[in-house]
Amino acid sequence: MTPDDAPAAEDATQPLLVQANLLRELRVSATTLGNTLSSAFARGATEGRRFEDVLRSIGLRLSQSLLKSAFKPVLEKYPDLQA
Repeated sequence: MTPDDAPAAEDATQPLLVQANLLRELRVSATTLGNTLSSAFARGATEGRRFEDVLRSIGLRLSQSLLKSAFKPVLEKYPDLQA
């Protein structure tokens, strides 16, 4: 490989780095989700809440989190939209 080939090699690895970062973020999100679900069920059981209420609460939190994630790029581009 010559020095002229180095930029091409770096360009070829860029998608792999992006994919690795996305997988890392997904792993962190999945771990966070698992911890959230576990703690929600544990709290619900110790507080004597109904299983249905615990599931409803988890669903609401997941919906809020998903909406926040979905709108993150828009809010980063247009910060004036934030309340």
